[in-house]
Amino acid sequence: MGTVWNAGMRDEAAGGLAHLLTRPVWRDSRSGPALRDAVTRLVTDESPVVRMRAARGWRALHGELDPVARTAALGGYIMAESDGRVLAVLLFELSGEAASAPEKVDAVLAEFASRPAGTYLSTHAAAPGANPVAPLLAYLAAVRQTPFASDLVAGWVRDAVTHHKAVTRLVHSLGRFLNSPDGRGQRAAFALLESAAVAARERWQDLQGRQSDETPSDPDALAELRAAATVVDDVAEQIQRASGASDAGTGDTKESAPRGDARRFAEFAVPVLETCAGVPSMQCIHAVVQTLVHLAPLSEKRMLLAVAAAVPERNRYATDPIAGRVVLRSFYATPTDCPRFVICCRHSPPPATSRRSPSPTASRTSSGEAATERRWPSGSPGRQP
Repeated sequence: MGTVWNAGMRDEAAGGLAHLLTRPVWRDSRSGPALRDAVTRLVTDESPVVRMRAARGWRALHGELDPVARTAALGGYIMAESDGRVLAVLLFELSGEAASAPEKVDAVLAEFASRPAGTYLSTHAAAPGANPVAPLLAYLAAVRQTPFASDLVAGWVRDAVTHHKAVTRLVHSLGRFLNSPDGRGQRAAFALLESAAVAARERWQDLQGRQSDETPSDPDALAELRAAATVVDDVAEQIQRASGASDAGTGDTKESAPRGDARRFAEFAVPVLETCAGVPSMQCIHAVVQTLVHLAPLSEKRMLLAVAAAVPERNRYATDPIAGRVVLRSFYATPTDCPRFVICCRHSPPPATSRRSPSPTASRTSSGEAATERRWPSGSPGRQP
């Protein structure tokens, strides 16, 4: 039976005292020493809920230490803690030291992973909801390239289908480094995304090679096909977001986030998008096509050839009306001497065709294409009505 708790007076008090300690106006006041004494006691309280609430003030409690010493002290608390709720808060506190003491943070994670409680890292890297594990590992692996985080993340993406839950969380965390103005972490982030996409495509092709129309589909194989599709869907989506291709369709009136050099981004992005398109998921192909169309002004022929290669002739995306408008708008706006692209466009109706999206069922598709079918966002090709 799971642990059930209700916030009580001591829990609330611990959280309130920790919050006050994080505010300089209180920390540096005459009440500061009393606050420190109280939080010092509460972070080692016998109640894990009290420890969890008090741990939010841990860095403020040791603000007089330099980042390396503070990280080392925090590491001692992490090694001694066994409650997952408290560990989550302590790791949030640890992530706050990653920019100033990345090597020490990496060393703390390496030591933690070697202990029995260290399975928390792999478990929570794949867990839904807010937790610091995936963002922290992504930052250390992509920007700081510290040894433990780099090796751990590289191992997961090389077997992306097996670790697809952790990999998709990491992909989302790596997205912020794909096209930042300063370019920090861009090369390493794209290398990790490419490794994940290659692993997913190869696993997909291997599983498809074993399938035949005469044999019933293996449930385990179908689960792996779906996992491979999920990986490339998320990789392509993050690249699309980073490119700016999705900005116009968000309805957000805020100014777009600043981005880095477009040509440099395209050199990294296009090979990964071409790899993703090797898995015929409609959601993935849509993200790939939209991104390539968005990047077309940089190198028209290259991008349109990549669009033609990304859209399989027998895939539902090739005959989807909305998808056709995405491709044809680019085709009509950008003259090209690419015969294969013209052939590709013949599968799509003219831009003025009905706006109604088809609702194909999985029974009409092969086992592979059925495995990739997922609910589409509003306005996307193939969306179920």
